[in-house]
Amino acid sequence: MQAWRLSHPGYWRPKQPTQTPPQETPDLGSLLGAIALQDTCGALQDSWPPHLVALVGLIARLRGTTLQDIIAEELSEAMVTGHAILEKIPRPTKPAS
Repeated sequence: MQAWRLSHPGYWRPKQPTQTPPQETPDLGSLLGAIALQDTCGALQDSWPPHLVALVGLIARLRGTTLQDIIAEELSEAMVTGHAILEKIPRPTKPAS
């Protein structure tokens, strides 16, 4: 028995899960900041673009919460869905001059 215990150290410890940990949802401020930096509107630097404010408000109303984690997760999922939809739609081409 002692030989088996020596050849199997830590046999009594609970095994670590082999699943991959869930991806962290980015916080709402950094997610919105990344979107706002892509915006080309000429608004003041310290104010959010109106369409971004409306989007956050819409998500909060639809989900019935103002918790930033939930809004950020919902916004992230909406962005993934939006990209998937837009990839299926051909981009408009500019007319030749």
